Amino acid sequence: MNSILLENRIKIIKIHYENGGSVKVTFRKIPDIFGQHNRTSETAIKNLVAKFESTGSVQNAPTPTRVRPGRSTENIAAVSHSVEEDPTLSIPRRSQQLGIDICQRGRGGHLSDIIFHS
Repeated sequence: MNSILLENRIKIIKIHYENGGSVKVTFRKIPDIFGQHNRTSETAIKNLVAKFESTGSVQNAPTPTRVRPGRSTENIAAVSHSVEEDPTLSIPRRSQQLGIDICQRGRGGHLSDIIFHS
């Protein structure tokens, strides 16, 4: 659905409801918008109509921004201070002392990224 322009999505919805809500009829009537060989699929039309009926909109939902707790200013400051105090301390031992997971990839951070890229 991302590749269909917003104005074309609106036209598809209008055509759909003007023709009794039939996906097949809508599919047959949209070559005027996209051209004969570039039109969207029946599945895409069905999904667009379902989205319109459930949300009342044909726009894309905004993507949520994810929080990166591993790269917080407090963690960066704590790791920087720890590295200054004892640069020979291993990453697993440092993470244990600071209470930061070594690998927080699923939650947005990585201790070695904080140490080497701060």
